[in-house]
Amino acid sequence: MRRLFGIILVIAGIAGLYHVWSGGDISLHRIGALLSREVNIEKAVDVGAVEHIRIHTDSANVRIVKGESEQAYVRLQGSAGRHYADNIDLHVEQQGDTLELGLEMPEKFWFFFNFANVTLDVTLPEKQWNTVDVETGSGNITIDGLETDSLAFDAGSGNVKLIDGQAEIKGKVGSGNILVETRELLHDADLKTGSGNVTVKLAERPESLHVDYRGGSGQGRIQWDGFVYELESDERDVVKGSFGSGEVQLYVRTGSGNFTLK
Repeated sequence: MRRLFGIILVIAGIAGLYHVWSGGDISLHRIGALLSREVNIEKAVDVGAVEHIRIHTDSANVRIVKGESEQAYVRLQGSAGRHYADNIDLHVEQQGDTLELGLEMPEKFWFFFNFANVTLDVTLPEKQWNTVDVETGSGNITIDGLETDSLAFDAGSGNVKLIDGQAEIKGKVGSGNILVETRELLHDADLKTGSGNVTVKLAERPESLHVDYRGGSGQGRIQWDGFVYELESDERDVVKGSFGSGEVQLYVRTGSGNFTLK
């Protein structure tokens, strides 16, 4: 109890000094900036024998991009409370043909100093990966230009953006939006959100795509011509139909949010 009271007094003293120094601006953002430290850690990884990528973080953004090197580069950047910044590190472990990536975080510290705003940047060589699996507790996921047989993602709270890659996709978000932006869908996609929108944005009109959408309290919209409806409810919370013969399957479920194919 005395220690907690001492911590509160220290925080109050810092806030008071900063109030004088900043001319009265004592927003949490500014105080956080005063108590934070830059994080910038990078590791190179030989992935010649790697076929599977697994990424897990509790509270960090994840960004995966295609690079030109034969090695993978894993970088952690952003800012964190000084205790975190001094102890945070990258977790890089290869087990057989699987590369596991994540963060090594310090144990819980006093609440005021226990914060981190970091992004795990992963640059992968251009190759056809077997599987890529990304899981975040709280954080955004961005994947750009990835070629893999299978892509899976699971985000507790955060937005997911998939750009210009090709893969069979299976992913879900508890609270957040999903955006898939590519030229055309060549593989099946299974997308689910508890609370958030799902948008699939294509550069070309689908030639052979079957769509199956159901929403709890959202609506589905197909903005391309040539879609043949099998089923559409009056509230548009159920949309089912095809372009062409419907060989590729697009399966979408939203709890509270809309679905748009455009």
